[in-house]
Amino acid sequence: MILYWIIFLIISFFAIKDWKRTCIIWMPLHLLFNESVCLKYTSPAISFVFAVDFLLFFLFYVKKRKYQLNNCTYFFKTAFIAYLISYGISMLFSIVPFTEVFANTIKYFIQNFIIVYLFQRALYNKEDIKLFLKTGLIVVALIISLGLYETIFKDNPVLDYVYLNAPKELILGKMYYVPPFVSYTEAVSMRFGLVRAYSFFGIHIAFGCASILLFYLYFYFYNQKNNPLNKKWLLLGCILLITGVFMCNSKTPLLAIPFFVLATIKPKSLFNPKLITSFIILIILISIYAPEYFNNFKAIFDSKLAEQGGGSNTSMRIQQFEVGLNLFCMNPLWGNGVGAIGVFMKNASNADLLGAESSWLKILPERGLIGAIVYLILYQQIYIKLKTVLKKKEIIGFLVGLMIMETATGFMDFALYGSIIICLYRFQQLNKSNNLPQTRSSYKVS
Repeated sequence: MILYWIIFLIISFFAIKDWKRTCIIWMPLHLLFNESVCLKYTSPAISFVFAVDFLLFFLFYVKKRKYQLNNCTYFFKTAFIAYLISYGISMLFSIVPFTEVFANTIKYFIQNFIIVYLFQRALYNKEDIKLFLKTGLIVVALIISLGLYETIFKDNPVLDYVYLNAPKELILGKMYYVPPFVSYTEAVSMRFGLVRAYSFFGIHIAFGCASILLFYLYFYFYNQKNNPLNKKWLLLGCILLITGVFMCNSKTPLLAIPFFVLATIKPKSLFNPKLITSFIILIILISIYAPEYFNNFKAIFDSKLAEQGGGSNTSMRIQQFEVGLNLFCMNPLWGNGVGAIGVFMKNASNADLLGAESSWLKILPERGLIGAIVYLILYQQIYIKLKTVLKKKEIIGFLVGLMIMETATGFMDFALYGSIIICLYRFQQLNKSNNLPQTRSSYKVS
């Protein structure tokens, strides 16, 4: 834990010295610290990510006058207000102790809406966007390198360290990785003959979903004429991230690939000779080194095969939704409160809920119909805002892919996909402003 404090102090030093650049760099950098990395494990626990987010939030009000900041209206303002109302109502009818649900609510908003707001304020010009993308590529290289090491050597030295330096009972449900030298099988998690790589994340699915979300970001810029980075670096990032999707060995990010790809290119571009050749090489490599991997695709439609591979199957999902709907019916309008699922899971009759592997299984029992409506408002606002700067195809492809992943697995990292959305939005804003006469520019300096 001393190492975590040293890293936190280093980040604090740079945040005090240059808040703006630190805030931009932190957005991709936070992916290297999962929820089991804490500065304090005993109640109230303080995760590393929350500590840095709060630090940046505090320093923003102290140092913001020193920097050129984006003064545009917060992109997620409407959704932020709607979520505040939803969480506030849910809190009033919560079955969870008020102090606990209040603390979790504060933590949720700081780690999601507020940190994304700070990022939007920091992202002022194209140099800031370039810094974000460059830092992201470094983080991608680290994430994929660790995933590759884990796949080859069937061990993860980073998560070994996290596991050995955290109280086991306090990280339960936050990190599912168990080092091979303490597990019963003496091997990391496998599926269809291939390691389910975790990289820096608490669960392999988070690794794959982060990879595919970042893939959308870099693939989008790769297809732009005036992109901030060299196309070779953007292409390399895309290749690495697709590799990460396969290494996580989960179906969820695979479902989003066609939507994210078709969102940014024309269908006829898929018949590009280079792309076809790369695809054929990938298929050959998988066929040689991990032939069972193709069962991941078959398992989407074959429940028995999915069960053999250790993943969720159709019958399991049906049981989850039956339990989830029963809990939703207990208080359908307001929900049972944020964190109520954890309380319900202590009852053996709700055991089939398992990990509540869907955004709807978390929203409906905890925040009811109000929460579900607010959830859809978030998607609506993203579409309405992005429609002013992006093509409809680009927005719909992204939102459909995101919705599929959240419906299949649960909430994605809002700080990640929120910062991606802000980056694309700001980039196109700047492109449009550059085409206007200087006197008509509406972008102010705060």
